[in-house]
Amino acid sequence: MKKTAFFLSILVIVANSSLFAASKSSNQKGSGKAQLGQMQGQQEQQMNQGQMMNQPDCTKLTADEQNFANQINDMNNKTMFCTQFTPQQRQQAMQMMGQTDASGNMMTADQAVNQVMQNSGMTPMTQQRGRSSSGCPVK
Repeated sequence: MKKTAFFLSILVIVANSSLFAASKSSNQKGSGKAQLGQMQGQQEQQMNQGQMMNQPDCTKLTADEQNFANQINDMNNKTMFCTQFTPQQRQQAMQMMGQTDASGNMMTADQAVNQVMQNSGMTPMTQQRGRSSSGCPVK
């Protein structure tokens, strides 16, 4: 009888410890998923911040100028339009879009910005920064 009671008590202890281990393991998996979700959220937030940092600040422009800026595809042209152009240069670029160029084609927003820069003697942002990120030229 003592052996049976001893055996049953050992069995209960083992069963409880197995349940505890299984419970702890599932909690760790759940918290692991939560941590993974949190890390993914942080990565997305950092990517969004990185993209926003690359975007020029066009919020100080008029609604029409912002609308025009949204039609500019090249980020350097958009930066020039939003941050470097005078109000008169922005107006000039906006008026030029849709007109025909020397080839008889309709000018895009990017072409209009480039034309205003050329007419004003401005150099594109990529040339102002100096050497490209690709490093030394190939010899």
